[in-house]
Amino acid sequence: MEPIATTRRYDGAAMLLHWLSAALVAALFGTGLVMTRLGAGSADQFALYQLHKALGVTLLLLTLLRGAWRAIRPPPLWPPALPQSARVVARLAHGMLYLCLVAAPLAGWALVSVSPFNIPTSLFGLATWPHLPVLSELDAASRALVAPVVSWVHAILAYVLAGLVVLHSAAALWHGSPVLARMTPGRPPQRGET
Repeated sequence: MEPIATTRRYDGAAMLLHWLSAALVAALFGTGLVMTRLGAGSADQFALYQLHKALGVTLLLLTLLRGAWRAIRPPPLWPPALPQSARVVARLAHGMLYLCLVAAPLAGWALVSVSPFNIPTSLFGLATWPHLPVLSELDAASRALVAPVVSWVHAILAYVLAGLVVLHSAAALWHGSPVLARMTPGRPPQRGET
């Protein structure tokens, strides 16, 4: 049986996971744009690729943790004044956000796994993240066919995710303080928000 929300605000752990995810998405989008425009094979480009990959793995793991937390700690009740149509759109948008938060890093992981360069992913110099087994075992000709497709999918998912984040932020701002208060840390609950 699914737990039932009883508050109008997310708990501190959910807020922390949300804002960490937001920061990671911004960092990933920024590093992705910069690293693809640097001189091929430069030391700066290599360092940014490694940072981008480590951040992507972190986002994937954080999203899985968020999903687990959300399963045991349901989201808060909607503000009473929020129309049903807005609630439906918000649920769909959240579902699409979570899908992209998982799919974009997975596509990136697949891309690294089929890369002809076969460069290991360093997680901030602390550990090495493995390639996906099936993809990393493809022969060179197969990799050459698969890599551009996976690269395209990863790029499309990144842009879709960025667009969803912009829409998500705009919707929260549009609906104002009752919606923003649900995820704003450090703000004491107002009457009726508990």
